[in-house]
Amino acid sequence: MIGRKTKKAVLLPIIFFNWFSFPLTIKEIRRYLWQVESSEEEIVNTIKEIPQINYEGGLVWHGENIGSKEEREKIADQLWQAVNKWRWLFSLTPFVSEVYVTNTLAYNNAHTNSDIDLLVVGKTGRLWTARLFLLLLLNLFKIRVRSVNRFK
Repeated sequence: MIGRKTKKAVLLPIIFFNWFSFPLTIKEIRRYLWQVESSEEEIVNTIKEIPQINYEGGLVWHGENIGSKEEREKIADQLWQAVNKWRWLFSLTPFVSEVYVTNTLAYNNAHTNSDIDLLVVGKTGRLWTARLFLLLLLNLFKIRVRSVNRFK
């Protein structure tokens, strides 16, 4: 019998990603487990005991909502290529320490209207200077999408 804590740990990532119509693989569920360590076999056994959880073709989702994982991963690959193309620019930007990709692209759940969301970390006391340089460079290379033009 599988404990309540394990069921909850397995169910949380499934429900969370279901909000984004994103089915998970067993490896992804294991990666996102909440406060519990479980093997892939234990996760599969847990999934079989939870009602309304579907496990088919290596994918796990809740209810009727499966989404098209392959299509979203293809779109995400295209966006990741754009990120990789311009990585050098971030490394040359003064006062920028780190740059992270966030939101749906971070877990390959991009759709046709997705953009690239970045979290930029600046050096201590230089955040606004780093932002200025980064915006100047992005505008110079015409790779920054302004929100005014984006949502017309």
